[in-house]
Amino acid sequence: GDSEIAEAWFDQAAEYWKQAIALTP
Repeated sequence: GDSEIAEAWFDQAAEYWKQAIALTP
């Protein structure tokens, strides 16, 4: 359902932001 898609998107977004924040000086 939509909740599953949203959860998968959120997981990817979290990984993306964790990497982006790690690269921020």
